[in-house]
Amino acid sequence: MKKVFAAIATIGFLSASCLGPASGLGVIKTVDGGASWQPAVQIDGANNTIAGVSVAEMGLNPFNHEQLFMAAASGGLWVSDNSASTWREILSKLSAYDFALNPVNPNTIFVVGIYGNHGKIVRSNDGGASWDEIYNEASANNSVNTIAINPNNPQEIYAGLNSGVLIKSVDNGQTWSVIKEFGDQLLKLRFSKFTGALYALLATKGVQKSTDSGANWTNLTVSLNGFSSGNENLLAVIIDSYKKMALDDNQGGIIYITTSKGLYRTTNDGQSWEYVNMPVQSSAELPRAVTSARGGTIVFVSIGSTLFKSLDGAKTWQTQSLPTQSSVNKIVIDPILPQVVYAGLINQ
Repeated sequence: MKKVFAAIATIGFLSASCLGPASGLGVIKTVDGGASWQPAVQIDGANNTIAGVSVAEMGLNPFNHEQLFMAAASGGLWVSDNSASTWREILSKLSAYDFALNPVNPNTIFVVGIYGNHGKIVRSNDGGASWDEIYNEASANNSVNTIAINPNNPQEIYAGLNSGVLIKSVDNGQTWSVIKEFGDQLLKLRFSKFTGALYALLATKGVQKSTDSGANWTNLTVSLNGFSSGNENLLAVIIDSYKKMALDDNQGGIIYITTSKGLYRTTNDGQSWEYVNMPVQSSAELPRAVTSARGGTIVFVSIGSTLFKSLDGAKTWQTQSLPTQSSVNKIVIDPILPQVVYAGLINQ
C-alpha cells in the first residue's frame, strides 16, 4: 500500500476575497416550501453580497439547523449563523469543492479543493478561525473533489481525487494512505448514517459501495448498463456519465442519482433502480441537483434554473419558478423546518 504523508502547515487562506457586483449566483431561499424564493446573499456587516459566488456544495450543521455552510468553487468556505440571512467568509483563496464537519465536534471542519494547481485538504479545529493544510497532492491539476468522515469513527476520513484515487486517514488527517484507484473521476463520497456503508459516485462507473472501510467495493449501478431482465436481447439503457448522488437522511436504502439519461432512484440500496419521469426533460437540459427528505416523500430536483418539487415520492411534480437564470447545483432541505429550502447556484 502506498503511504502518502501530508505535512501539516498553518496556511494563510483567511484574507477576504474580492466579490464583484451581483451576477445572479450565490444562494436563494424559500420559507414556504417553494411557493416563493428570495436571494439569500447578504454579507454580514458589509454592503457587498455573495451573488457572484459559484456554489459547489452546501450543508447544515447537524447540531444547529440555522447554521449553513457553503463551499464556493469560485473560492472559499462561507458560513451563515442565521439561516442564510447573512454570510461570513471563514476560508478564502482555495477553490472549495466539498467539506465535512466532525460528527461529534462540528468546530472541526475539513475542506477540499484546489489551490495553486494542486489538490488540497485543509482543516480547522476552531470553527474556521484558523486553518492547517493537511494534504497537498503532488500531481498538478489533480483536485481533491470530495471528503467524508466515518460517523462511527470520526478519526477515519476519506477523500477522493479527480484522478479517481481514494485516500484515507485513520488519525484525523495527520497521515494519508492510497487505498483504491478507481480509474475514473471521483465525484462524491458519502456515508450512510444508518448502515455505516461508504458510497462513492464515479463519473462513468456510477455508484460504488463499501462496507469494510474501503477495502472492497460493489458497483450498485452495473444493472443500469446492460440487458433488460427477462429479455437478453433488449438493451436496457446506456448511461455514459453520472452527475450527482443523494442519500436520503431519514431512511436507509434510498438513493437518487442524476445521469446523462435522466434521474434514477433506488429504494433498496441499489438492488434495483427505477427511472423517474420529470415534467420537462431533454438531451439539452437534464436533472442536475437532487435531494430528498422525510423518507423520500419530499423530493426536489433541478433542471437548469427550474426547480421541481414532489410531495409523494417523485410520482407527481410541482414546477417552481426561481428568481435566477443560473443553474441550481445544490439543494438543502431544513430537517426541522422542511418548508425552508436552500438552493445553491452555479454558472453552468
